[in-house]
Amino acid sequence: MSELVEIGGDMGLPQGAKLSILKKDAISVATGIVAVVETALAVSGISLHDMIPGQVWWVYLLIVLAVFAALVVSIRFILACLYREHIELEINGNRIEIVEGDLFAQDGKKVVPFNEYFDSDVDDIVISHSSLNGKFIDCHVDDLAELRSEIESEKSSPLPVYDRDGRRQYDLGTIKRFGEDYLLLAFSHFDEQKQARLTMAEYERCLMNMWQELCRAYAGRPISLPLLGSGITRFDDVRQKSVSELLKCMLCTLRSTGCYFSQPISIVLTSEAMSKVDLYEMKGVSRYGL
Repeated sequence: MSELVEIGGDMGLPQGAKLSILKKDAISVATGIVAVVETALAVSGISLHDMIPGQVWWVYLLIVLAVFAALVVSIRFILACLYREHIELEINGNRIEIVEGDLFAQDGKKVVPFNEYFDSDVDDIVISHSSLNGKFIDCHVDDLAELRSEIESEKSSPLPVYDRDGRRQYDLGTIKRFGEDYLLLAFSHFDEQKQARLTMAEYERCLMNMWQELCRAYAGRPISLPLLGSGITRFDDVRQKSVSELLKCMLCTLRSTGCYFSQPISIVLTSEAMSKVDLYEMKGVSRYGL
């Protein structure tokens, strides 16, 4: 697990990959275009001197460099526009889409984070009405007693359950099925101040457990997840992670587990989160791994 600690920073990518993936790809495409044009001119017997006669050598060099720089800027802009609203990746044969939208409007199984006790009291103390957890209970649970009953009766997870002062405390990453469309996730600890907390190591272990649990529970249907760790959860031992760092952590833990899903996985971002992330940089995870 120690190699995953770097996920919150540079993801353990090769040194060259720590540069902007978008810049590297723009330079690569521009280099290919220049090479093709140069080859075409050589075959045609045309040189830059023929097109712009009477200049010293360094002027021709400056022209080539200026054209190359303009190509890089243009290609970078085009790629950024193409991947501004969503991106599709492949990790261990899994199809991953990062997209802006409403988690509850997605098809298939939807993952909803809870605390380690699967508490369901939406009172702005235990669970906030404005949180994803609160919105799920307020808008998508018709019978709270039924929710609590299904959580208690669903025992298919192999992860351990603990007794904490007469309450069931579930291992982080545990998945509980609810109805046909929802997978409930034990995502965070809950302290005496009713605050959701994690260390970075616990966050990574939770994600590793979660991917294994989803393999067990997804029933061959598409899976949609929110950006885990971006809400009110606090990290005890590190600064709060950026959207990009959390996304990279989710993707890299999937790679590390080796889990395979026959259906696509969507990580659904809010508009605010989407505005804070460079989606194209996520290609580094798919391309280089750890």
